[in-house]
Amino acid sequence: MNQVLTHSIPFSTGHPADFFAQFAAAPAVFALRGADEAAEPYVSKTANLRRRLQRLLAPPESQSKRLNLRERTATIEYSLTGSDFESVLLLYRTLRQEFPD
Repeated sequence: MNQVLTHSIPFSTGHPADFFAQFAAAPAVFALRGADEAAEPYVSKTANLRRRLQRLLAPPESQSKRLNLRERTATIEYSLTGSDFESVLLLYRTLRQEFPD
């Protein structure tokens, strides 16, 4: 598990529609990891974790060009943050850990 991000939840496309209700509608830094541990994670910050995860992981709308990582995600890791400054700092620390070069 990522040492910087404090929560880790498995994800699969078979989760019920209310799966996203467990996530706070609050600022956070998160990483979406695939099943292949060698693959690079998708790391970002958001002002509303629940809404952002729904946009990235909900079933895609037909003809939508919006990024959808539903089929590529096996684990969601995240930490809630209390301010934009904390989000930027945690994002920086997470990116440095994931991409040290």
